[in-house]
Amino acid sequence: MGAGASVPDKLDEATCKTIAGDKFDQAKFDESKDADGNITKEQLMAFAPAEEAAAPAEEAAAPAEEAAAPAEEAAAPAAAAVEAVTIPLTGLQDAIKAAQEAGLTPLVVDSSEDHKVDTFFSYGSGVCVMDAKMIGLKVAKKEATQEESLDEARKKLVFAMKKGFSLIVSMQQASPPFSDWLDNDDAFPATEVFTNSGKGLAGDAGQAFADKLFKPEDTADTAGMAFSNDDFNVVLTTFFDKDSYAEFLFDDGMGLSKFGPSLFQPIIIQAEE
Repeated sequence: MGAGASVPDKLDEATCKTIAGDKFDQAKFDESKDADGNITKEQLMAFAPAEEAAAPAEEAAAPAEEAAAPAEEAAAPAAAAVEAVTIPLTGLQDAIKAAQEAGLTPLVVDSSEDHKVDTFFSYGSGVCVMDAKMIGLKVAKKEATQEESLDEARKKLVFAMKKGFSLIVSMQQASPPFSDWLDNDDAFPATEVFTNSGKGLAGDAGQAFADKLFKPEDTADTAGMAFSNDDFNVVLTTFFDKDSYAEFLFDDGMGLSKFGPSLFQPIIIQAEE
């Protein structure tokens, strides 16, 4: 999308592809668009497939004894979202540190017109920026296969692990398919990446993942040995505004719905006056 930070009420085809990535359904868009070629935000959200709706019929016909699980267990509430903190841009590093010390993965919500946070990281040292929007969009536009895009994500992850850098997962104004094919144990284990700021992949704790993720070209300068630096960590960024990021990232069928908001510390960047 353009520089605007919030999601407009009317969305054209290009904007829908950017937000939905490979979840974009051309047939549904064509069926729903108005005379100007636009759909509403609500229509786009309705396109996202709920995980329950996609379950095979045989799963729906689970044995009666499973259906008879204790009511209190069936009604167990999902882990609550972490309360967002709102800070000036100057407080970003401290907020990231506090989130990581609390065992959470920072999710930086920056709706500034010039995308100050991503710009800051793009010029920073000790970081590796992964363009998650583009990785998902290439598949949606059939410019790359899922395997090719997974390897692109793997290379970014491995580089950050090896160097002990912060992996900046730049989602921009998109909802990349981390709850779908972009969660892969052999290339980008998103569940581990997004838990506790990726610390399960760092140092000795991450050795099993390093052994699986590193390829010969990644260990050519380390005598064939794969290792992950203790300082490796993960930060996510989004351009969605404070009123829409949760909907477009965590609702059923969206990019982070598989993980839920309880893993993340939302850090909202104050608008400059």
